[in-house]
Formats: sequence, structure tokens, C-alpha cells
Amino acid sequence: MTTIAYDARLGVVAADSQETNYGGEKFNCQKLFRSGDVIIATAGGTYAGMAFINWFNDWDEGDPDWDDHPDFTNLDLEEDFECLVIRKNKTCFTVNRLFVPVEQIGNRYVTLGSGGSAARGAMMAGATPQEAVDISKKIDSFTGGKVQVFSHE
Repeated sequence: MTTIAYDARLGVVAADSQETNYGGEKFNCQKLFRSGDVIIATAGGTYAGMAFINWFNDWDEGDPDWDDHPDFTNLDLEEDFECLVIRKNKTCFTVNRLFVPVEQIGNRYVTLGSGGSAARGAMMAGATPQEAVDISKKIDSFTGGKVQVFSHE
């Protein structure tokens, strides 16, 4: 799947760049995107992630109509999807394939993906988001490639 690691205090998010298909083949892909003043970090199926990015980019104000979205309810397991939407003020929302945004109020560390638990533990022990994803690469076989890092600063 992936590893996404966000530290709300630092305003920094990191992601691996490995996509693994059902056959076990590994490819490079992008998981961090900018849309105006928002950073979006995608986990899960790349096609669903790109559909979300394209839908979100259609909204000029950065606050989309959450009721008017593509239908992801019947995604296959291999295309399951979730993401982080991070605003410039460092507020963070998780969004799942049902397009339900949940604000992560009071959570300093927010992680997604198959390597998320390892990344959260690493950050709780003092690692930066980039270091946390690097650690997850050593533990999770679905996390790999170059680590991408974005911040609003």
C-alpha cells in the first residue's frame, strides 16, 4: 500500500514512492500533490488517488462540495483509497473512499497506509516524517522508493 507520515507541529508530510501491483511488481509513483494552498497525500490505489486529485483540483477555493464527488463505493480491494488533505494552517483531514473528511483535531502525528503504524511509532520516538518513512521502508514490504517530502513553509 504505502506509508504517509504527517507531523502537524512541524507542518511536514512525507510519503514513499513505491506502487506495488497485484502481481508483486513495483513501480515508482507520486503520492504528494499541491492543489492551491492544500497538500494532498494519497494512499492506496493510484487510479483512485488521481481521480480524487482531479476532482479536488476542480474546486477554485480549496473547499470542495463534499457531497458532489466521484462514486468510489465499489472500488476493488486493490484500488481502495484514502488520503490526507493538509491546509496551510496545518489542519489535517483524513478522507476515505466514501469522501468523508475527518479533521484530525489534536493529533500531532497522522499516518496512513500499510507502514503507518511503524511511521507513527518512529515519530513518537523523535523521528521526522522523512525518517519515519525511511524506517517503515525497512519494515513494510509495500513501502519503498525515494521518500517525497512537502511542507507549507
